[in-house]
Amino acid sequence: MAITFGLADPLFFTLKAYFLRISEQRYRFKVWDLAIDGQLVSHLLLTITFVVYTAVTGFEKTEFWEGQVASVFYLIGNHLCSLAFASGPGGPVNAILATQAIYQILINAYAFGQGISSI
Repeated sequence: MAITFGLADPLFFTLKAYFLRISEQRYRFKVWDLAIDGQLVSHLLLTITFVVYTAVTGFEKTEFWEGQVASVFYLIGNHLCSLAFASGPGGPVNAILATQAIYQILINAYAFGQGISSI
């Protein structure tokens, strides 16, 4: 399932870029407001996921604070990418978003001294 969602990820970002541009051009919505609304929905779903995760595995203070720091960077990056989708070519932004999980894995492996192995 994770591989399926990983492969479908660029499709979702492409749809997001398409709807951002259509909403701005056709309906005159402000991209800033649309990006904020999208962040609210996205982080609501992430909060629900975190509550279920903590109910299953228990609360860890370090995981909580690591998640807080990571979510700030995710929020800023996702919001700026929404603005970039609306004002520039969508290809480079979509490429960065589609490959960000790879960069995140490599940075985490380096920062926490973990090895990377293929399954």
